[in-house]
Amino acid sequence: MCREKSTSTSCRFLTTGSCIMLPALQKLYKVCSHASLLQVERNPDFLTKGSCEWNEAKNKLDFARVALPQDVLKCLPGGSYFRKDGIMEDHVALSGKMGALDFCLTKFSRQRDRVLVFSYSTAVLDLIQHYVRSKGYSHLRLDGSTPTKKASRAR
Repeated sequence: MCREKSTSTSCRFLTTGSCIMLPALQKLYKVCSHASLLQVERNPDFLTKGSCEWNEAKNKLDFARVALPQDVLKCLPGGSYFRKDGIMEDHVALSGKMGALDFCLTKFSRQRDRVLVFSYSTAVLDLIQHYVRSKGYSHLRLDGSTPTKKASRAR
């Protein structure tokens, strides 16, 4: 999201180094959830230079270059700084949380139980959805973009 900088005191406070905790915590959440979440979704080379989208993609790429050393990068899907949308074969190897999810889904699937999975992040939901599809599990995703009628039928 791109916003123009305000000159108000509260906005100046939010852009100073004393308020870097939230972005840092968000990055830690991504690392803890799945290493590929640090990969960049959009390549700034294909965006209009100087645009808001370009600046955001460039900042994410700069961070990824610092946060993902070559030995880690080669283990990520595609082996590059850019995230691929395909189904990943190595979800369990890249994330302890996905390993735990795999264990639970395998166990509950054998027992023919239903499972409800929550996440605070739609990016993590995307990865979980790719994973359950690759395993052939039937699933229904409910998030903020789910139409109300579809969500009501799921109940």
